[in-house]
Amino acid sequence: MPIYEYACRNCGREFDHLVTNRKLADQQSCPYYASEQLERKLSAFATSSGSSKACPAKTGNCGKFS
Repeated sequence: MPIYEYACRNCGREFDHLVTNRKLADQQSCPYYASEQLERKLSAFATSSGSSKACPAKTGNCGKFS
């Protein structure tokens, strides 16, 4: 079961959601603003760098994407 990350186009907040059914991935709403105007983001968990080295730690704004 994938975890999708979303950004609300109305309030700008980001959140993630465990999706048990692929069809429901596009039917989410913002838990803060109740808007369905969401942008699905690429999860850092779901990506691969192709390298065996660990990713460097980022400082400040933990959990925020620019």
